Amino acid sequence: MKNKRKILIIILLITICALGYIFIRIDNSNMRGVVIKAEEKSLTIMDVRDEGLYYVFIPENNKLQFKQGQEILVYFNDYAIIEQTNPAIIGTEDIEKIRILKEKSNVEIPRKKLERVYSTDEKVLITIDELSLTGISITINDTNEFKREYEHSNAYIVSKKESNGSYNELEKNTNIKTTINSVIDNKGTIRNTYNWENIYGKLDSGEYQFKTSTSDHYINIFIDFSIDENGKITYSKPKCGLIF
Repeated sequence: MKNKRKILIIILLITICALGYIFIRIDNSNMRGVVIKAEEKSLTIMDVRDEGLYYVFIPENNKLQFKQGQEILVYFNDYAIIEQTNPAIIGTEDIEKIRILKEKSNVEIPRKKLERVYSTDEKVLITIDELSLTGISITINDTNEFKREYEHSNAYIVSKKESNGSYNELEKNTNIKTTINSVIDNKGTIRNTYNWENIYGKLDSGEYQFKTSTSDHYINIFIDFSIDENGKITYSKPKCGLIF
């Protein structure tokens, strides 16, 4: 009698687990999302449940026309694998079909999602206006369509390249607060002047790297430059990285 009861309990547990697995598979077999960006072979969508971003490859047999703002349903196959990148990637082999639910979704796309999808490093233009042994002046022009309102922080670092190839920050006078002169015109272009003579002193010959960022770390800026024995300065093209 006890053995029969044990067997029944085991069967019941297996059934519950199996049903649970089925429910999970059904629940995860599709995704309802809003199209943020539509390209020829791919879509960037926002999951309406948690606002997660997904990069979806369009199936080859698709005949639908996609555009921003549509609400769609993406059907996965039984063995779909989502690459946990940012945005997450769903390949064509993982998708059975895509259906348009609404031409205009009631779910509004947050501006931060538009910034994340449409903003690129290449559209942030950085110009070195002046570079001396005691400071640097740069102009930052963010030409992205969905750019953030941002200001530059007073934080910056000047590092010197060591013989092993690594950069170490110069010894500085910690009793002096770092300050910058910043001007923003009516088009959003920022012009910043950094004077480090009272902090790091006048630089001697060597290879250096200047680093700064916006107050919310939206943009990180890196400028590599060299000073020869005669005090002549050369520099490479400024680099920047957008942070989301």
